[in-house]
Amino acid sequence: MSFYYIINAVFLDTDSGILKTFFPFEKANIHKANTKLRVIGKCSDTGRVDQHDLFPNKLPEKWINSTVTFCDGPIEPLSFVDNETEGVITEIYRLILETIGAMPNRTITKFDNSNSRQEFMRQIFISRTCDFYVSGYPDKIFDLTIPFHIDGMYWFVPAPAINNDYNFLFGIFSVSVWLVWSISVLCIACCWYFKCYLEKKRQALFFEKVLLSVKLVLEQTVKFKIVRNSDFILYTVIIFSTFMLGNIYKGRILYVLSGIHYKDPISNEEDIMKQNLKLGLHPIFMKWFRDESKFSAYMDENFQFCGADTKCEDMAAFERNTVVLRSPMIMQYRNKRYIGEDGRLQLIRLPNPSTIRHFSFDFLPGIPIYPKVNQYTHYLLQHGIISKIISKYSVKIPTQEKNFHRRVLKMQNLKWIFLLWLVGLITACVIFVLEIIRNS
Repeated sequence: MSFYYIINAVFLDTDSGILKTFFPFEKANIHKANTKLRVIGKCSDTGRVDQHDLFPNKLPEKWINSTVTFCDGPIEPLSFVDNETEGVITEIYRLILETIGAMPNRTITKFDNSNSRQEFMRQIFISRTCDFYVSGYPDKIFDLTIPFHIDGMYWFVPAPAINNDYNFLFGIFSVSVWLVWSISVLCIACCWYFKCYLEKKRQALFFEKVLLSVKLVLEQTVKFKIVRNSDFILYTVIIFSTFMLGNIYKGRILYVLSGIHYKDPISNEEDIMKQNLKLGLHPIFMKWFRDESKFSAYMDENFQFCGADTKCEDMAAFERNTVVLRSPMIMQYRNKRYIGEDGRLQLIRLPNPSTIRHFSFDFLPGIPIYPKVNQYTHYLLQHGIISKIISKYSVKIPTQEKNFHRRVLKMQNLKWIFLLWLVGLITACVIFVLEIIRNS
C-alpha cells in the first residue's frame, strides 16, 4: 500500500551508484499506480543529480483514466439516495471531478456508531470504499479541503402551542389580580355577613346582598336600599370595581374569542431547561457544550441520540418533548414536512447558533488527488458557483410571525358559554317549579 501514499521516492543502488525512482501516475489513474523503477541518474565524485530531476512534478493535470468514489450519508438536501435528485454535495463533487477529468462515482455510507468516527473513516479509506468523504467535523488526522460551506448549528424547538380556550378565561388576569379581586370580594362578603348578623336578619339579608352584587356584575337594573353609610361605601366599591374589571374582562374576552393565540415561545436554553425538554443531537457535538457547566449537566441527564434521519425532528414537532440541534441548510429543506394546519412552522430556530459547522471534504493524508480537489473547491467557492448550487435546494417555507389571527367562532369555542346558559336555565326552571309547589 506504500505507493498509495508516497509519490516521490528515490532508490540508491549502493554497488553501482545508480539512482532510480518511479512515476506512479503517468497514465493518470489514481488506483493503478505504476511501480516500475526507472533510472534518473548516477552518483559520482565529480557531479550531482539536479534536485528537479530527482523530484519532478508527478501529479497529472487531468486524471483522465481515474474513477474517483465519493462517500456521503443520505442527508437531504446534501445528498439523496435516489439518482433522480443529486443534492448539494453530489453536484459539487461531480462538477469538481468532471473538471479535473475524473469519472465521478458516488457511494452512500451510513455511520452505524459501532466505532469511533475516526476509525469508521479510516476503514472506508483503507478498504477503498471511497476516495474522499464529506464532513462537517474538522479532524487533525485527515487532510481537509477548504470549507465549501460554513453554517451554524442551531437548536430547533417546538413552536408555541395554541392555548386551550379555558386558559383564556382565567389567563386574562394575572394571578395577583385574581388574588386581590378574590380577597376584596371575601372582605365585602364578611362585612355584609357581620352587618346582617348584628341586625339579626342573617341569611335572608345576606343572600339579598349577594344577589344584588350578581346583578351589578351582569349590569342589570338594581334598586338600592341605602340605610347607613356603610351600605353606601360597600355599594360604591362594588359599582366601581365591577364596572372597571368587568369592562376590561369583556374587552379581553372579545379579543380572545376573535383570534388564535399561542403560549409563550421557547427563546433560549434556559427555557429549554425550564420545560424539561430532551436534547436531541449526535454525541460528536456534545464536546462543544462542556464549558457550560449548567447546560452540560442538564444535557447528560436529558440526552437524546439523533442520527441523520428525521426521528428527532418528528418528536420535536409532533410529541413536543424534544429539541434538536441541526444545520439550518438541512432544516430549511426538512421544514416543508413540519407545517401545521394554521400555516405555521412547527419547529422554530433559536436566534443564536450553538456552534459553527464547516462542511469540507476529508482525505486520507497523502492521496494524490487531494491538491486538485482542494484547488477547484476554492475556485467554485470564489466564483459563487457553490452558493448558486446551494440556493437551488433552498425551499421557501411559508411562515407566520404574528400571534393574532382572525377566525370564525365555532361551537368548540363557545361550548362553555352554552353550558353555563344551560345550567342557569335548569336552575331557573327548578326554582320556578318549587315556587309554584310552595304557593299552591
